[in-house]
Amino acid sequence: MPIKFKDADYFYNGGIDRREAGKHTLAIADFSKVIELDPAHYKAHHHRAFSLNHLGKMQAAVTDMTAAVHLHPGDAELHFNRGVIHSDLQCWEEAIADFDQVLSLTPKDAQAHDMRGRNKYRLGVKFSGLHFVVTNPDTGVVTGIGGESGARSLELFEEAIQDFERAMALDADDKDVPRWLAMAQDRLANG
Repeated sequence: MPIKFKDADYFYNGGIDRREAGKHTLAIADFSKVIELDPAHYKAHHHRAFSLNHLGKMQAAVTDMTAAVHLHPGDAELHFNRGVIHSDLQCWEEAIADFDQVLSLTPKDAQAHDMRGRNKYRLGVKFSGLHFVVTNPDTGVVTGIGGESGARSLELFEEAIQDFERAMALDADDKDVPRWLAMAQDRLANG
């Protein structure tokens, strides 16, 4: 085994220890050294992304997680974690794409259904603010929603509901999903 990989393992283990001790700046330095020595070390990218995210450097965290995904594309955990960071950045379409990938790899992942549903809900809320409401001027009753974004928001709420229902079917113990389901059902019912 070449020396550089032994050195990379040494720094990788040090980075893990530092990250677990909450010393994220030092962990980032260790993981950076690993990547310098072994650019294909996807776990170093993955763990450096966690420390970057913890320090609020979310865009850099996405870059590292993306590198990890490219190096190890069949790893559902990498896609899931990148989806969480995208969600935190309010990049909901990117987050949905990440959770779609997780579900293509592990279709019965309740958390991925939950997180995809949350991001579809959030995107639906965003789109619902971009439409116009059709109101009967005589009665004041809402008679419809106009605009493409209004129709898209309703589709997203319907899709979110399906994801939340699937998440609940896969993990009935998750107490947070029913709240998200109720919010999506309310949005769908009230346009």
